[in-house]
Amino acid sequence: MAAPTVESGFPPSASPPAGPLRGPALLRALALTWMAYLLAGACGLALAIPPGYASPLYPAAGVALASVIVYGRWMLLAVAIGAACVNAALTAARGAVALEAWLLPVAIAGAAALQAWAGEALVRRFVRQPLALSSPVDIGRFFACCAASSVVSATLATVALLAAGAIPPSGAAISWGTWWSGDLAGILIATPIALTIIGRPSAEWRARRVPVGVTLGLVTLCLALGIVQIGRWNADRIRDRFDRDASRASLVMLTQLQEPLRALEALYGVANVSRQMSRHDLRVATENWLGGGSIRAMGWAERVRREDVPEYEARIRAEGTADFRVVEQRGAGPAAVRAFGPHGAATASKPDPVVVRRIEPATGFAAAIGVDIGDIAGARDAIDAATTTGRPAATRGFALSDSNANDAPLGVAIYQVVHANAENSAADRAADVRGVVFVSLSLAEQLRIVAAKVPAYLGMCVVDSLHLASRQRLAGPPGCETIATGFVDARPLAFAGRQWDIRVTAAADAVPDAEDVGGWVFSIAGLLSAAMLGASLLITTGRTRRIESAVRDRTAALRAEVTDRQVAEAALRTSEERFRSILDNLPIGVVYTDPTGRVIQANPRYCELTGYGEAQ
Repeated sequence: MAAPTVESGFPPSASPPAGPLRGPALLRALALTWMAYLLAGACGLALAIPPGYASPLYPAAGVALASVIVYGRWMLLAVAIGAACVNAALTAARGAVALEAWLLPVAIAGAAALQAWAGEALVRRFVRQPLALSSPVDIGRFFACCAASSVVSATLATVALLAAGAIPPSGAAISWGTWWSGDLAGILIATPIALTIIGRPSAEWRARRVPVGVTLGLVTLCLALGIVQIGRWNADRIRDRFDRDASRASLVMLTQLQEPLRALEALYGVANVSRQMSRHDLRVATENWLGGGSIRAMGWAERVRREDVPEYEARIRAEGTADFRVVEQRGAGPAAVRAFGPHGAATASKPDPVVVRRIEPATGFAAAIGVDIGDIAGARDAIDAATTTGRPAATRGFALSDSNANDAPLGVAIYQVVHANAENSAADRAADVRGVVFVSLSLAEQLRIVAAKVPAYLGMCVVDSLHLASRQRLAGPPGCETIATGFVDARPLAFAGRQWDIRVTAAADAVPDAEDVGGWVFSIAGLLSAAMLGASLLITTGRTRRIESAVRDRTAALRAEVTDRQVAEAALRTSEERFRSILDNLPIGVVYTDPTGRVIQANPRYCELTGYGEAQ
């Protein structure tokens, strides 16, 4: 099919478009395009809708199209480099380290360059050249070409984002729509503004800098500020939603942590009433607390004078526990268990052992019977603290299995000292300790129970921060104690003599209703309205240019006509003067008459012959 006829539509005084750039001029154009794309891209990403890849207004797309149209397809190289730089900066700001994340800017840069090439080819094929955008037909075709070409980058970029895992499949549609509308708005708004600066013929576009470029730029700036403000309101709304949910989650966690304290209090009451904690007493006291919850074990440990350990072992064996013995445990695992007494590491300077006598559930925890918990790392500090304060004291986190892996689940033990005489003064309590009741709980199980009661998008973490230099993650995914991105809510919690932090985290785009549809609609509607205003300004200024051109042409024609008439009149006067001179000097009489014989004019010789004056 033959290409459509292209008419210039420019007045004779307009200069035609310049030829291809070469040498230093080409390098300057490449540098100008690259810098303009960087600036426009940074401004566009400032308006980006979370997760920050797509913007409702991306003026860099319009800058790219205008540069390729004016300076030629060599500018595609500058567009690709500029797009790669913009998206690489975004990737670096997100702290990405994976190779896939750094391949993403390259893919997006290729999509941006391909879109600019497609837009330039469509505009040259279907819009009257040189590009003036002065008539409704030209502007309509230009808008159609822009709408078609803007699909390229949106489609390719969304595929790249999905492949890189930057967006979930459920967010592909909104990402594609935002990307397409942002590029389209950027092309429809930024391209005319850029053309008023670099457009050719320059005489045609220079006259539009104020009515089109400045006006459209100010309107777009106001809309951009409105979009930024709406984004801030949306961010505040999302933050408020997260704060409410995080506060509720922390409250649920705090309530859940009261369970082991209440269980310990109940066991403490039984221990005070029962001088000898029997197996039946312990089972009755613990049956409502064990099973299905986060409490793993509850028990009773007796204080035994160091010199009475052999007698104590003999008495317990006589009561029916034939293999009972007091052992020390200096770490995790069976290898750390050592016999107490002359074969152990005990010395006279060590405190009296606190020996586990009863524990529930007995199944699975039978190995703990006879263990001197006062010799376990961290447990002695908690027992001493409970003795001094008279209140429950918790240990640091310890592995709940024999595994030494860093991700082994952690638990804590809470101790409450039982005195022989509760009315003794604080100074006498250390010597009056009968034993301790304890509760062992799994923090991971606590967190699992809490997670079932709070919104699923929240991440939770419990950190022991008693010593800031050695913060210990008690529960939560690895690294949760150091997360600083997204939303973070850290609340201190004083628990059984320890200082804990409850950290609640969430990604900004994971908060329910994070996508502000109202703001998105406002952005799209406002920007498309600005584009329509740009079209109206182009039509108006184009019509004005055509009228001015027609007036100039008509004025020039009238001036030429007046000049020709003046020349003709001067020639006529000269001819009449010449004829009059000849007539007056003829030696014969001459007279002019009308068809009826009436005399109109007579020369002097005729008057002389007839004796009449010319008037007679």
